[in-house]
Amino acid sequence: TGSSPQTDGFVNCSYGALVGSVATAVVPILAWDVPFNEGVMTAFEVVAEPGSIVNPRPPAPISNGHLTTGARVSRLIVKLFNQACRGSADPVLRERTQGVWADSWTGGISAGTREDGEYFVLFNMDGGGMGAGAQPEADGLDCAGMMTQMNNMLPDVEMNEMLYPVLYLWKRLAPASAGHGAHRGGLGHEFAWTLHGASQVTQTVFAPSAQVPADGYGGGLPGGGSGHLLCHDTDVWQLMSDGAIPTDETLSSTDRRLLDINQHDLTVRHSDVFIQWNAGGGGYGDPVLRDPARVAQDVNDGYVTAAVAESVYGVVLDGDHADAAATAARRDALRAERLAGTPPAKPILDSAIGSAGASVPHLGTDGHWYCPASGALISTADDWHDDAVIQTRPAAERLAELGVRIRPRSGEPAVLLEEFISPSCGTLLETRVRVAAPRRPPANYCPRSE
Repeated sequence: TGSSPQTDGFVNCSYGALVGSVATAVVPILAWDVPFNEGVMTAFEVVAEPGSIVNPRPPAPISNGHLTTGARVSRLIVKLFNQACRGSADPVLRERTQGVWADSWTGGISAGTREDGEYFVLFNMDGGGMGAGAQPEADGLDCAGMMTQMNNMLPDVEMNEMLYPVLYLWKRLAPASAGHGAHRGGLGHEFAWTLHGASQVTQTVFAPSAQVPADGYGGGLPGGGSGHLLCHDTDVWQLMSDGAIPTDETLSSTDRRLLDINQHDLTVRHSDVFIQWNAGGGGYGDPVLRDPARVAQDVNDGYVTAAVAESVYGVVLDGDHADAAATAARRDALRAERLAGTPPAKPILDSAIGSAGASVPHLGTDGHWYCPASGALISTADDWHDDAVIQTRPAAERLAELGVRIRPRSGEPAVLLEEFISPSCGTLLETRVRVAAPRRPPANYCPRSE
């Protein structure tokens, strides 16, 4: 209830798709231990106003509603159940929390005529390579697909090249998509292609999570967003004729254009290079609590860079391994930075390292809130957020500092990242992506008087 009115775009979500999107999140969170049956959903009532974007009246275009609006519904339900499960007295339910999945299909549709005169349409199923949210006991799955389509199959590069006039230049996991945390969110992937067997195509793109990414949980950071880049008039064919492999570093172009979040009737020509990246899942727990050995392995495997390992996870590398003394000092410094330069009053417990839930505040027997990472008192209020140190920044700006890529938003409403920090030990307790309410002019405002 309260969703926006239906639109003339094709993102309206039919009521059936809405119920399916709700079930997509409810089933794995609350009904993971039983075969799916009608009784699972009869415990809930889904109320959606007719004529809204989640229950449109015919005629209304709905062909992409499940991939955009429906995916937002799944993300919303996960966030709501994270709050409900966190407050449960049942330890099993408390373990059903998770980083939010990057539920958003990043679309790339190419249409045109081959050099042999045959018309083709490529709806690239590589758009399903988004990352899953991190779990209490493990990192999120890379390229997991949406919650509605687990075990989603990504297309084989050679099959796409055989069926359509495209030549892939790279297809790889995108390190800037991961939601950092004690358990890291799953990575999305990115790929690039150029035309091979067609002079030009008409391109349509949509990137629903470009500016508002998937949230982390319990101090975990949001994942990266999705997007598209078009490089015009590149030297891709000259490089290949010279025996060189086109890469980010070697490819030159007259123009590199970040495409709109939704764009159609775009022309891609034979000398252009089209690049797409998919969103990643949210992290779980404060990144400073991740096992340093796992961070070092992440760097060796290419999941994170050495710079991110030090600036976000507080892990200083000595070759392929973490330097224990330098890492401990760096992590103390990061926690002090969160407290505006004040050294933390409480050290992190050794038992907290590697525990994703160690930054989730818990209610003591005295009714006060404590940080399990250090045992420090957080708050005596009913809501611990009232006494946390809160830092609020534009999300794209702050996440860029943390090695995570989302698209900046220049206009209103602003997309903000709020960080809630323990005032005693500097542990990152919670992060929240918030879309700010747009500023309204005063009642007596007259634009003609400016």
